[in-house]
Amino acid sequence: MSATVIVPAAKKQIAKITSKGQITIPVKIRRLLGAKTGDKLAFELTPDGVKIVRQADENTFEQTRGIGNWLPPGYEGREGIIRYFREIRGHDEIDDLISGTE
Repeated sequence: MSATVIVPAAKKQIAKITSKGQITIPVKIRRLLGAKTGDKLAFELTPDGVKIVRQADENTFEQTRGIGNWLPPGYEGREGIIRYFREIRGHDEIDDLISGTE
């Protein structure tokens, strides 16, 4: 979902450019955009000036693609995942209660 903010002239905010070309977006503008840490903003040139647009969030499915590919070979499936975590952190009785095994 993208968000565009048009700020009336009387309510304009000021931001100073650092020596590295960075700016801090004023809090009111960030709130209007719904922008938070890590979001990307696009600055679009228009005949009337510059428009700031918050870019759409990535597809949630794309963010989690391959999430299970980090397990070493031999730890496939539910039992393999349980065995892997038991090995890396040690096994205790709570594990048996959670998984229903004894």
